[in-house]
Amino acid sequence: MGLIEKNDNGSWKLKGVEWSQIKPGAVITEQVWEKLYGALWKLKGYEETGFSPDQVSELQEETQERDAWLAYAIEQLKQGGDHGIKFFINKDGIADVYDDTYDITIHCESEEDQKDAKEALKKIWRWIPVTERLPEPETYILVSFDNFTLPDIATYRVDDDGSGAFYPGDEDYTYLSVGFFVNAWMSLPEPYKAEVEEKPVRPAAGECDCVPEDDQGDRCDPSREGARQGDADR
Repeated sequence: MGLIEKNDNGSWKLKGVEWSQIKPGAVITEQVWEKLYGALWKLKGYEETGFSPDQVSELQEETQERDAWLAYAIEQLKQGGDHGIKFFINKDGIADVYDDTYDITIHCESEEDQKDAKEALKKIWRWIPVTERLPEPETYILVSFDNFTLPDIATYRVDDDGSGAFYPGDEDYTYLSVGFFVNAWMSLPEPYKAEVEEKPVRPAAGECDCVPEDDQGDRCDPSREGARQGDADR
């Protein structure tokens, strides 16, 4: 199948053609011409793949490893073993071993949990192109623009005639009317909620909780603070 043949001494040549047959001044016979044309045709096909020689070697190694693993998996299945081996049809239409090393599994206790998980996945925080899907009307979202670098909080509203547009927040004008072109949007994150209730820190007994000195030059009066503490104790 190869175009080149090598001798034991390491020299090489085009298979079926001697160097003397193609040296300067040599008459190219029809047989030699066919060999040269065939070699150039194969070279053309190789270059059209866009692969470098190193990439071809890597692809060959990967294919050999995959074939070896497939042969092992098939043999295990023939012997009745399971071993958790799964197959799928890849993009080339060829059966391949399914590798779940980097899969993420979501465990659901019920059908309701599964529905909630699906809804949560739909709300994954990512930019959604307006050509892919539009947001729910009258909801606050984050939008990006073709002609501006910073995103903005917006709403998407639908008119009575069914046409929709993006508006800055609660404003009555559209982005388009002022020359901004929305290209994508995403849902806003939920407001922050502390896992543990945060309580304001109170000063210890006898400590002053006033500002030491404000802009008017008023200073803390420790006697006043002590009186206030005494009132609290009573």
